Amino acid sequence: ASSNLIHPAIEEDLPYADPVDGMPFEPDESIVPCACGLAYRKDSVTWLADYHDGCCIHCGAKVDLPNRPS
Repeated sequence: ASSNLIHPAIEEDLPYADPVDGMPFEPDESIVPCACGLAYRKDSVTWLADYHDGCCIHCGAKVDLPNRPS
């Protein structure tokens, strides 16, 4: 086993960065996942709602904050 892995294997399925701002996610950051596998920061979900009809920029599915009424 190698000890110089950058990302533990358990994290390889998680999205690496927000597609709206391009910034990598922090390990303990709360993110909003999309059905296609991308994920967004809360600020980016708000941006999607304002400028992209609330839809994922990759697959077009609705992306909503968990506590936001649909």
